[in-house]
Parts: sequence; C-alpha cells; structure tokens
Amino acid sequence: MPEPSRVSVVIVSYNRSADLRLAIEAVVRSAWPDKEIIVVDNASTDDAAQVAASFGEVKLIRNETNTGFAEGCNIGLAHATGEFVALVNNDAVIEDSWIEQTAGFLQARPEAAAVGTRTYFWDDANPLGNRDNGFYGYTKVDPETGFNQPTVSQDDEEREVATLSGAVVMIRRKAIDDAGAPFLEPTFFAYYEETDFFARAIRKGWRLYYRSSPVSWHRVRASTASQPYAYYYWMARNRLLYAYRNFDEAQLQRVLRDAWLDAWSIKLRGPLGKRMGDKLKAKRDAYRWVSEHKELLQSQRSEVMAKGGSYNQRVREIESRAGYYGYCRPEVAALVPPDASCIVDVGCGAGALGRSIKAQRPNAQVRGIEPVASQAQRARKALDDVFVGGLEAGLPQGWPRPDCVVFADVLEHVVDPWSALKTWREALKPGGTVVISLPNAAHREVMGELISGRLRYKDAGVLDRTHLRFFTRDTAVELVEQAGFRLKEIRRVIDMPRRGWKAPIAWWAEQRSRNEQVHRQRALVDTIQDLCTVQFLLVGERP
Repeated sequence: MPEPSRVSVVIVSYNRSADLRLAIEAVVRSAWPDKEIIVVDNASTDDAAQVAASFGEVKLIRNETNTGFAEGCNIGLAHATGEFVALVNNDAVIEDSWIEQTAGFLQARPEAAAVGTRTYFWDDANPLGNRDNGFYGYTKVDPETGFNQPTVSQDDEEREVATLSGAVVMIRRKAIDDAGAPFLEPTFFAYYEETDFFARAIRKGWRLYYRSSPVSWHRVRASTASQPYAYYYWMARNRLLYAYRNFDEAQLQRVLRDAWLDAWSIKLRGPLGKRMGDKLKAKRDAYRWVSEHKELLQSQRSEVMAKGGSYNQRVREIESRAGYYGYCRPEVAALVPPDASCIVDVGCGAGALGRSIKAQRPNAQVRGIEPVASQAQRARKALDDVFVGGLEAGLPQGWPRPDCVVFADVLEHVVDPWSALKTWREALKPGGTVVISLPNAAHREVMGELISGRLRYKDAGVLDRTHLRFFTRDTAVELVEQAGFRLKEIRRVIDMPRRGWKAPIAWWAEQRSRNEQVHRQRALVDTIQDLCTVQFLLVGERP
C-alpha cells in the first residue's frame, strides 16, 4: 500500500455562504491524513469569506473582484502543494470517504489524469445525503458540436470517458503540468473551462475515468438559477470558444455555420414580432462576441493546435473503446417484453444492457454471451451467467431455453448473420421474442462518404471498421423474416441534432417514425428519414 499522497482541495467561493460551510465541513470530516483546504473567494457580497476564515484548516485567498471560476481555480492551484488536486464546488458536498477513494484510485492508475464520481441532485425536493434520488455521472461532449450533456441516472459503471464534470473531481498535478499553463483558460470565466483542460489532457495521452462510488451531492446551477441570462450566455459563448480551441477545422466550421444560422433566425424574430427570452438573447449575444473577437480566438486556436494531436479523433477513440462494452441502451431494453423471465443478451459486453433489463424486471434472469473474456468477467458481476464465446454456436449447453434473445448491434459483426439468427430461432421458446438493433447503411454519414468518392472506415459508428455486414431498412426486415420470425415492430434511432435549423427535421423524422408500419410502400420522404436514422430496432416473434 503506497504512502498517502498530499491532496489539495480547491474551493472557489462566490456567495452562498450556507452551502460553502457544508462543503468545507465535509472536506474537514475526511479521514485522509495529508490534505490542505484552499478557499478562493471571488469578492463575495455575503459572509462567505468569513465562513471560510472560521475554519482553522482553511487557507483563505480573497480576490478584490470576481475573477470567475476558471481564474479562481488557477489562483488556488498556485497555492496548492499536493500531488493530487481536488476541485469541489462551493455548493457541493462530498461523502466522508471521497478523498480516500479517489486519491487511492489515482495512486493505482498512473495513466489516469483525473477521476470523477456519481453526484446526486440536491435541492429542496432532494435533501442532502439522500441516495434514492436521481444523479448525474460523467459528462458527454459531442465531438461534432461541442454540446455538453451529463449522463443522468445511467451508464453508471466504471469506465474511461472523454471528459468529466468539474463540480467534484480529483486531478493529478502531473497531468495539469503536462497539459500546460494556464490550468483553466481564464477566457472561459465559467463553464467549459474544465472541459477544455480535459481536452488538452487526453490529447497528451492521459486517460479520464468515471466511477459510481464514492458519491457527492451538488446543488445543480445553484449559483446561476437567479441569473438565467448569464447561464445561457456563458454556455453558448464558451461552446464556441471551446470549439475554436479544440476542434478540427471541419468540425469547427460546421459549429460556426450552425451558430451563424441560429443567430440569423434569432434576428428575424424581432421583425416578425416574436418575443426573445433570456435564452435566445444570450445565444445572439454569444455569437456577436465571437464575431468581435476572432483575432483572440484564432490566436488561442493556434497556440493549442501547436501542441499537436486531433481532439476529435481522440474522443472517437475513447468512445469507441467504451461504447462497445458499456452502453446500457435504454431504447433496446424498453423493447424486451414485460413478461419475459428468461433473457439472453448476445454480445453483452460489460453487462450494462443486461443490468438495465434486470433493473426493470427484478424477477427476470438475464444471461450473456460475450467473446471478449475481460468484458465477460465484468458482465458476471451484473448478470446471472455469462458464456465466453461467439454467437454462432447458439445456446450454451445447460442453459434453459429463453423467451427473449437480444442482439444489440452484434449481427453486423458476423460473417453469416442470416444463419446465426436461424440457429437462435430454434433456441427460443415457441412464441418467444427477438430484439435486434442494426446500424443503418443509408445514414447520412455513409451517404456523405459515398458522394465524396471515399468510403472511409472509422473506429465507431455505422462505418465501424469491424463491421462485416451492412443493412438498410428493407434488408434489415428481410434478415428477420428470412430467419423465420414474424416481424411485429420496427423503430428508428434518430440522431439529427435537435438544435437550430436541424431541429424541425429531427422533430419530423421522430414523429414520422412513431407507429411505423413494418411493410409499407416506399416513398421519396423515406430517403430523407433514412438519412436521419442511425439505427433500426426490430422486434420479431417466433411463431
């Protein structure tokens, strides 16, 4: 067991003195033997600074002005002496073992730049300390648009991720130094600053991890709830700043084009007599700031890009490694019949989908088949049994005949999915159900590649380089029916962004896919709908 490393806990404070007291008390309660607590007060107008000073363990730094969260963390880091640096929001409370578990994790994982953990919602409806309410986990950043979206009450097993929430996170000081100064870019002021740091860290080859324990509690947006315009403004402006600093040129231009179209559509609302709320005003002003500061943005872009490596490619690699084995696929789990009691998840990965099925049906038995031994071992912690091997051999010896078999994006990896599906039809009980997810070869990603004249395989997605077979809607239907199943239902996974000018198209594609008939006369609009569809979900029944 290595000696405990010093941990520097940095808390940036701006008002909310009552919450700050709770945050500091939680850190003080931690049993970690070697820690220091640094509170940087950003010129609070209440008694937050006095609250921090009342703790003898706290090193208090008082700023004369509000320097923002990013610069506040930089100031705290300048006074930190720890091998690990914990960022804890002034409205976040960690459990007593949080420092011990996260620091211990980093000590055991030298490749890890940081680790984040499950954070429960804390508000008037969800009291502090409650572990029964919803929680958010790691943060997903779309590498094409830069939009931040935390996972909520899902995907909760330990995994490598592309970014983490900065509300409560433990970071290795060596990774901070390696990513280069400043630690958090002050231009961000608030929001996206830690996302930008993590982007720089993963481009340097560091890894980020999420764990479901230990836990913390956070008053989400407590500091900005009374200032909605400010929240929307910083989020909109900093997304564009983030794209300038990190995105490859093609992705950056796409983000800027969408922002330009958004800004013009917002401008038109005025002449049309439509009222602009805080959110629309903020987005308009954010784009205006970007237009007026292009020299600054290009300078920062050049500085970051000079350090090398493609951020977008790095994110795709990380998500590819995690995605094969770790997604719970709630849209697939929802198609499993409610009365199914014996289920086989073929290609179960780490067991995330099977775990979600068991959570919805506590009395059901879920078994998995997985060719990768390391992932099968992880799945055994969640499922009733796991067989290590391929799917072509059918039902493992000694297993009961299932009443539902799930193929979540696995048949496209098989040389002969038609024969494999027939084999599994015989394994099903009469009247049993098969649930299948297949990527759509008529998706706009594939069509764009064909039009460009180059069909380039990728690490994930429809053009995953490990895919051996490709399906459209009609050939997916043929696959299921030729295997002897009666196709009961077909659904689509729509991935068109629900933002700007694309939002109406996404809405239309989603609405048109509701109660979609299995057999219907093909029309021209089906081609447009197919371009928006990344996966088909099919439900078949063994007669």
